[in-house]
Amino acid sequence: MAAKPLETKRGDRKTALLFQLQRGDGTIADLTGLVVADIKIHIKNIETGVVTVASVSAIVAPPTDGKVSYNPTTADVANVGEFEIEIQVTHPGGLTETFPVCDRFFWKIVADLA
Repeated sequence: MAAKPLETKRGDRKTALLFQLQRGDGTIADLTGLVVADIKIHIKNIETGVVTVASVSAIVAPPTDGKVSYNPTTADVANVGEFEIEIQVTHPGGLTETFPVCDRFFWKIVADLA
């Protein structure tokens, strides 16, 4: 079953998107020693198929909790739509992990009244 999507009003950038990176076996990814450039967010517009890739904004302390945040850009929230999100972590030595393992994170940008 798909997770409930994160929701944002069109144009809103104040609140960061927060993700916890959990493996298929339930363990949390330890991000100790990594920097934001090692962790990429892939945002796919479900309607158009266009994928945007950027570095996450922060590794939320403590890094052993496996949490990252992303501050949407103006372009990210310019239009209403539904998006699938994956987070890709590149560990030392170039080994990668992609989260979530069994599904996707979902993000929905909804129209505002103004």
